[in-house]
Amino acid sequence: MNYILITGAGSGLGREFAKSFAERGFNLLLVSRNTGKLEEVKSEILKEKQVNIICLGVDLSKEDGSQEIYDYCKKNSLNVIVLVNNAGYGDYGEFAEGDIATYKNMLDLNDKALMTLTYLFLQDMKKDRFGHIINVASIAGFMPGPYMAVYYASKAFVLSFSLAIKEELKPYSIKVTTLCPGPVRTSFWERAGVKMSGFKDSWLARDAKNVARTLMKAFDSGKGLVIDGFINKAAVFGANMLGKERLAETVGKAQKKLLN
Repeated sequence: MNYILITGAGSGLGREFAKSFAERGFNLLLVSRNTGKLEEVKSEILKEKQVNIICLGVDLSKEDGSQEIYDYCKKNSLNVIVLVNNAGYGDYGEFAEGDIATYKNMLDLNDKALMTLTYLFLQDMKKDRFGHIINVASIAGFMPGPYMAVYYASKAFVLSFSLAIKEELKPYSIKVTTLCPGPVRTSFWERAGVKMSGFKDSWLARDAKNVARTLMKAFDSGKGLVIDGFINKAAVFGANMLGKERLAETVGKAQKKLLN
């Protein structure tokens, strides 16, 4: 049976992605560390749409997390036709003042797990010459990010990696979409330790439902690189106009002003 696999599906963007795919009638394999939140998402969806939903509690920051998910799918004959690599988090503050274990864990989740899951499920997609990989990057991937240095760098990896494999996979008819949202009204900011000062509710932040709509349009069209929202598109355009050092200075000032 065919399934859409969504990581980080217990809240925020992952939750809205799950609802959007369920509305289309797709079966869902929802992954998160918090199975309680996954069950909440499942119950919410099933009130509106009758699809098969499997909740799998896995910590993807752990070394064997990605393999555990893949093995579960093989054991239970779940054919993943769309992989949505959404799980990830950030951390706010001066790099040298932060916790090195947190940074390593962040890279394990944001990058290593995404890469490993993509590698594992591509083995089957290439054999079938069919499938769709959706990697959630960020407009942060286009620029250096003082005070969130590791997070921004992790999203730069996702962006570069995704665009590269998109080209490699063209002969196999496998689609790769890289979604780049900007600030979104989710619990991401609280986990990052950001003092919002009303930022999350400002006009600069997008609603998760809007980002999900952007994703579904890209899913339908097969578009490769998708930047969510006009303001974010303008920000990326401006970032490309500045040199990297000047850009880092500009972003650093903005981060201090908006996020502290």
